[in-house]
This record gives sequence, C-alpha cells and structure tokens, in this order.
Amino acid sequence: MIKFFWAIILTLFLMGCGQQSTSETNTGEPKISADMILENGRLYSFSWSEPSLEGVPAPDAPYENGTWAPDGEAIAI
Repeated sequence: MIKFFWAIILTLFLMGCGQQSTSETNTGEPKISADMILENGRLYSFSWSEPSLEGVPAPDAPYENGTWAPDGEAIAI
C-alpha cells in the first residue's frame, strides 16, 4: 500500500514537471526556458558513427591525436 502511494506521488510529480509554457516571443516563436543550466562541463553527444570492430574510432568522431574533444560545454535542462 505504501509503495502504491509513493508511485502515485511520483507519477503526479513527473506529470507536473513535463508541462511546458505556451507563451510566445515577439516573433511568434514558442518561448523556450530552462529550469537548470549546467556549465563548465565536457559534453559528448555520441552522434557519430560506430567504431570499427578493431576498436578504431569512427572517422566522424571528435577524436584526434589520441584525445577526445567534447561536443559542448553547457546543457540546459
């Protein structure tokens, strides 16, 4: 019974967090806002191709001279 209660509370909380603002900017575009911005990080999007079977990074991967380069420094949540 207690687990069921907490499952309902968690579900209601997540539903409330998923609501988006419907306000618009002056150009008619939807207004985008963030609850949290994380900065000074090393972010990797993993949007490049798969490595070879020998473990060699893909040609489009951000890998040069034996080091990886991050795709970004900040993320908005």
